[in-house]
Amino acid sequence: MKPTIIDVATAAGVSKSTVSLVLQDSPLVKAATREAVRTAMADLGYVYNAAAASLRGGRVQVPTAPAQQPDALPVSCDLHDPMVATFVAALQSVASERGMNLAILSSASQISARKITTRFSEAAAPNCIFALHPMGSARMQEGLAAGQATRHLLGLGAGPVAFVGGEEFLPIHAQRMRGYNERITRVGLEPLLITGGDDFSFGKRSLARMLSDFPKHRAALCINDQVALGMMEGLRERGITVGDGFRVVGWGDTPVAETLGLSSLRPEFGKLAEVCVDWVLNGGSKAHEIPQTLIRRISSTGGA
Repeated sequence: MKPTIIDVATAAGVSKSTVSLVLQDSPLVKAATREAVRTAMADLGYVYNAAAASLRGGRVQVPTAPAQQPDALPVSCDLHDPMVATFVAALQSVASERGMNLAILSSASQISARKITTRFSEAAAPNCIFALHPMGSARMQEGLAAGQATRHLLGLGAGPVAFVGGEEFLPIHAQRMRGYNERITRVGLEPLLITGGDDFSFGKRSLARMLSDFPKHRAALCINDQVALGMMEGLRERGITVGDGFRVVGWGDTPVAETLGLSSLRPEFGKLAEVCVDWVLNGGSKAHEIPQTLIRRISSTGGA
C-alpha cells in the first residue's frame, strides 16, 4: 500500500496541514519542521503528485514564486486582561504544534494585510479576523453560556438571580444579557440587570446595592471574574457566607477563580486557537461556534 500524507504526518510528528504546506513549499513552515517532513517522505517512499492534487481540488494551479512571510503567526492584542493572556497561551501552543511561532505585536499598525490580526472586545472575548485567507468566523456561545449559568443558580434554590456588570450597548455584553433574560423569564421571574462597570470595585458596589435595594436576590451571574471577585470580597467584609448566604458565578475562569473557589464560565480557548491557526494554514469561510463550560465551585454550590 502506498504511503499517504497522513503516514508522513505521523512519521514526522506534525499535522496533515503542515505536511501540505511543505508540499506547497510554503515559507510559513520552519526550516527544521520542513526538513523533518521531507526526511519522513524519503523514508516512507512517499511521492507527491501535484497534478493529481490539483485535479482532485477542481482547480489548476499556476506555479508562482512563494510569498515571503515569516515562520510565525503575528498577533496584535492587549495582554493586560487575563482572559486575553489565556487565549494567547492557547494560540501559542497550537501554533507550536503546527511548526510555527507566535509573534506578539505591540499595535495593530504593525500588521500588514497578509498577516493575522486578533482583536478583542471590551469584554475580552476574542473576535479573530484574518486577512491571509477568505473570511471565516468564530464566536463564543455567549447567550447559551449565560443561560446555562443562570439555570445552575436557579436550580440551587437561590431565588431570583441578577446579572451584574457590563454595558448593554456592547454587542458581546448584550448577547450574555439576552441569554440570562431568556432563562429568567422562562421561569416567570423579572430580570434584574445591574450594568455600568466591569471591574473589582464595581462588583463591590453592586453587591452593596443588591443587599440594600433587592434583598430577595441572593445570587448573581457576573460579566467577568473581576466583578464576581469584587462581590465575593464585599460578602466577606459583611460576614456573609459565599455560596450559601449568597451565590456568585463569574465569567472567564481566570487562574484566580480556581484559587478562590469562584464558579466561572470557561471559554474553550483551545478550540478557538485551533480554528484560528487552521484558518491561516488552510483558509476557508466556515462559521464556528465555540462552547463555554460552567466550572462549578464553592462560590455557587456552597455546601450543596
